[in-house]
Amino acid sequence: MGKLIGIDLGTTKSCAAVYQNGAPVLIPNREGSRMTPSVVVFAGNKRLVGQAAVRQAESQAQRDPGRTVRSIKREMGTSARVRIDGHLYSPPEISAMILRQLREDAEEYLGEPVEAVLTVPAYFTDAQRQATRDAATIAGLTVRQIINEPTAAALAFGVNHEPVSRVMVYDLGGGALDVSVLDVRDKQIKVLATAGNSRLGGDDIDRVFCELLMRRAFAACGRDLSGDPRAVQLLSRAAEKAKIALSSETETKVSVQLPTGGKDFFLFETVVTRQEFEQLIRPLIEMTMEPVRQVLADSHLRPEEIGKVLMVGGCTRIPAVRNSLRLLMGQEPFTGDDPDGCVAAGAALWAAALAGELNGPTLLDVAPLTLGIETMGGVFSPIIPRNTTIPVRKTAVYTTAANFQTSVEIKVYQGERQMTRGNRLLGCFKLTGLKRAPRGMVQIAVTFAIDASGMVQVTARDLATGRTQDIVITAYGNLSRQEVERAVRDAQMYAREDHARKQLAASRDAAEALLGQLGELRRRELPREDRRKLDEAEKRLRRAMKGQDAENIRRAGDLLSDEINRMFYLY
Repeated sequence: MGKLIGIDLGTTKSCAAVYQNGAPVLIPNREGSRMTPSVVVFAGNKRLVGQAAVRQAESQAQRDPGRTVRSIKREMGTSARVRIDGHLYSPPEISAMILRQLREDAEEYLGEPVEAVLTVPAYFTDAQRQATRDAATIAGLTVRQIINEPTAAALAFGVNHEPVSRVMVYDLGGGALDVSVLDVRDKQIKVLATAGNSRLGGDDIDRVFCELLMRRAFAACGRDLSGDPRAVQLLSRAAEKAKIALSSETETKVSVQLPTGGKDFFLFETVVTRQEFEQLIRPLIEMTMEPVRQVLADSHLRPEEIGKVLMVGGCTRIPAVRNSLRLLMGQEPFTGDDPDGCVAAGAALWAAALAGELNGPTLLDVAPLTLGIETMGGVFSPIIPRNTTIPVRKTAVYTTAANFQTSVEIKVYQGERQMTRGNRLLGCFKLTGLKRAPRGMVQIAVTFAIDASGMVQVTARDLATGRTQDIVITAYGNLSRQEVERAVRDAQMYAREDHARKQLAASRDAAEALLGQLGELRRRELPREDRRKLDEAEKRLRRAMKGQDAENIRRAGDLLSDEINRMFYLY
């Protein structure tokens, strides 16, 4: 077992945290930053992650923008694939590259292996949760538990230390919106209701802002740039930077070199005011208020009955977002000092509680969406309603729909529509060996069990014979076990290649340092034979450095080092 840490795998930024000296600490990455951009770039035979990927993406934006993958979290739990060099990468595989870097950075920082508590949006479906767990498996990361992001944020804000309170957590990040109402009392945090939108966040604000810049660029140069991937990427980055600037300034200037065809570019400049920006994104902000109204209705509470409103996520820095929530709730929302890192910090606190390092609260989360099965005519039969407290186990009894059936197919769905065609198919399995009997005579008990991480298991049992069949939902469109195993092998192969590149870089650095010592030594009076030996050792090392064999460079370096040390001692 390794050190247990908390990880927030975000849409635009990710981070890890650990409990140290009585408090959660955000773990710096290899570049010294606490936040790692959730960006992957394929550059030749290398895969860059984080800030290195951002730099590479900006440098190749003019040439090859299609080799950059952003916001992959939005595709988790879907059958989407990213094609790079003829290879199709699934969302869990891309996410695994980000998780692997977070894991490696944490292990480097702590000096020991790590395991993790992972966070996901509360409104994530079972398919999305399973995809997140698959990503961790591919990354070689053991997951002790998955908890919801609003719950983690509430822990970071210390609500568990309050005697009795009802708290709303409004989490608006780069890719998803989560709103939860929590009841806090007697060292217990119970989620009363949760709602949200897993495809609404900062990315959408950037998109509409980019469209505005695209229209202004069209007016400036007379050319529609929406079909040019290079221009779209450049304007998207400009929109993101301008959005951040307008959180603290009343206006900002956008300046970017845009392609006009071939190798020609023109300088596009425009000024955007905060008022223009807020008017542009007003419909999106209003969309984020709908889940707020929904959780109030589901928890049977009025705004004035909420004791505290917590705001989490980078988009909560936008003044118009804070103002809208304040008007709706009738109180000033509390944002804290670090809306980006508080989810990872809360996950680290829960990790410490699981590890026995502190006396943590009891967490009682809820199922975000209704779970059930399909019955005759495509009707959705709910078994676990949404906002049911988890862990939970519920059973419903069904019967056969046709005479002399010897098997039944159990189709598992998640959603709120009365007909299954409006809900999401999570998986299906067959219960065979039923006794031949008229319809309605055979009784089948279907049991749904959801664990503390929100993972679902479904079991069907023939009450007459006791025959059972079950399925751990792995979600339609997600990776099969074989695909996960193949992805693990691929990740390990790339890990070996990455390690080899690091070894080569380290060998070259050591060799350069040795060569740097030669200057002082050559200024000394050396016998001709010793100078010849030194020259030969230097040539041997320089020849080795032209190759790609780290061990060969190391051996040649050792020979030169021996000569240098001997001569420094003698002369």
